[in-house]
Amino acid sequence: MDQKLIIGASSRPRGANVRDRLAVLQELAPIRAKRLVDLGGGEGSYTLELVEAAPEAQVVLIDLSGSAVSVAKQRLREKCHSVEFLVSAGEALPVRDNAFDAGLLIEVLDHVDDPVATVQEAARVLAPGGVLYVTVPNRWFPFETHPLRVGRALVKPWVFPFLPWVAPLHRRMATARVFGTRDLDRLAAAAGLQVLGIRPLMPPLERLPRLRRVVRWLSHTPVRAFGVSLCAALQKPARKEPKLTQDGSA
Repeated sequence: MDQKLIIGASSRPRGANVRDRLAVLQELAPIRAKRLVDLGGGEGSYTLELVEAAPEAQVVLIDLSGSAVSVAKQRLREKCHSVEFLVSAGEALPVRDNAFDAGLLIEVLDHVDDPVATVQEAARVLAPGGVLYVTVPNRWFPFETHPLRVGRALVKPWVFPFLPWVAPLHRRMATARVFGTRDLDRLAAAAGLQVLGIRPLMPPLERLPRLRRVVRWLSHTPVRAFGVSLCAALQKPARKEPKLTQDGSA
C-alpha cells in the first residue's frame, strides 16, 4: 500500500467476529437490501451471512485481492445465484451511480490509501436512501490488533499496549488506521451521508467463548466505549420530490 499499510485478513466464516459486527449493524439500521455491494469483501465471510438470510438479493463483492475474490467465489456461488465478483481498489469502483440499496465497508477503511475517497465512492454507488454499513478499529481500544512496524520488521501488536492512545507514535508504527467517532462523522460529512448511528463493539473473543457472557454484560456499561471496533450506519439522503405549482407542473 502507498502509506505502508497492510491488506487486512478475512474473518473466519460463520465466526463470532462476523456475526457480532453484523448484529450491531442490524440494530443500527436493519439490512434489507435487494441490491447489496460488499466493498473490500475479502473472502466473503460477511456476504455469506447476508445472502443465506436473503438468497434472492443481488450481490456484488469487490476486493483488491484477486486471491481473496477467488475464495469468495467458491463460498458464495452455491448460496446466491445473483452474485458478481470484481477486483478493484475502493477509491475508484467500476460500478455505475446509484446502483445499490446497501453497502458494506467492514474493517476496510483502516487499510485503504484514502478513506475519504473510498467513502465518497461508496456513497456514489448507493441509491438515494441507501445505507452504508461501516466498521473500523476503535481508537480507544487499548491494544492494536494489527502487526506493528519496528524498523523494517513487523512485530506482534500486544508488545506495545496502549499504543493506539498515543497518536503520533501509532501513526509511525501502525500498519492499519484507528478511528474515533469524530473521524466517522467527518468521513460521512465529506461524502454527503447522514449518520444514523455509531456504536462501539466489544471484542467478540472468538477464541475465548467462555468469556463471551462477561463481554456481553460489559457491552451494556460505559466500558463499551473502549470496544475493539466502531460500527456505523450512514445513509445517503433520499431525493427530494419537486414541488408542484397550482397548475400541477413542477
